[in-house]
Amino acid sequence: MTISFAHHNHGKGKVRVVKVFREEADLKGKFGEINEDVRHYNVQTILYGPVEESYTKGNNQKVISTDTQKNTVYCVARDNKFKSSEHFAVLLSQHFLKQYPDSVVHEAHITIEEDIWARVEVGGHKHGHAFKKTGPCQKKVVATCSRNADGGTALTLKCGVQNFTLMKTTNSSWCDFLRDEYTTLPDARDRLLGSSMQVEWEYSKEFVKGGLTTEFDWEEMVQRIEDSLTFTFCGPPGTGVASSGVQQTLHQMCYNALNDIEGLDSMWISAPNLHNIPFDFSKLGRVGHGDVYVATTEPHGLIEVKLVKRCTPQMIKSAL
Repeated sequence: MTISFAHHNHGKGKVRVVKVFREEADLKGKFGEINEDVRHYNVQTILYGPVEESYTKGNNQKVISTDTQKNTVYCVARDNKFKSSEHFAVLLSQHFLKQYPDSVVHEAHITIEEDIWARVEVGGHKHGHAFKKTGPCQKKVVATCSRNADGGTALTLKCGVQNFTLMKTTNSSWCDFLRDEYTTLPDARDRLLGSSMQVEWEYSKEFVKGGLTTEFDWEEMVQRIEDSLTFTFCGPPGTGVASSGVQQTLHQMCYNALNDIEGLDSMWISAPNLHNIPFDFSKLGRVGHGDVYVATTEPHGLIEVKLVKRCTPQMIKSAL
């Protein structure tokens, strides 16, 4: 019998970084006030390397301490100019492979969750240095930098949003599904449809390379994707769009985003239902009017889908 490693890694989690952006060119706003910006990051570092002896023999000479990894996060945040969590994650992943040899680390996996702080508006004007936290939606970025056999490095970048919550009050049905002796759920010709979704997309390698060497606006890209997902879920104002089930809606959301927005290789959505069940007034001798519901999240349906796409170099170039 042989017992061997399936995998191993070590890192630091819950490294919370607040970064205040004080660019000289942006210090004076339209009304003469100080104009700053702020970001709140929750960083996780995971490193992979040939450090098996730290597990088998207690030899820690090649192990980058998790406290060192924490300090590195703050130093990279201090020493570099960046405008997005995407760029910050890439800088961190690349730093570990530049700082340490292959005998210590051969892959760095960086995850950043970003709390969104919006600029406060006072009297119709955006405040220069005051913010309010929005939510519960969070942005999530995953950057992985690994060494190639030829000595170079490969970079992948995934992004997404967590707790992306949408609801519509009509134009949704769930009918004609498989029935057997275990089925009690009736057809729903019209129902409330809601979900707090986890969404993740991966950028093509060519797109990432181009975006990091230009003044590409990664946050605008995220907004474009969110707008696409929202419009597909909701449909046009007034008329909306019919849904025959969460499966159909999720597929269309992924398909439209991949089809309309260049630079994306894949799109994944996990959608737990936010159930809203009509309250049963009959037990109280009353007739329901279809406007009062019991909100529940457990147990919930859980639907997931992932679509993939491959872009040509010309498509990538036109997107940047």
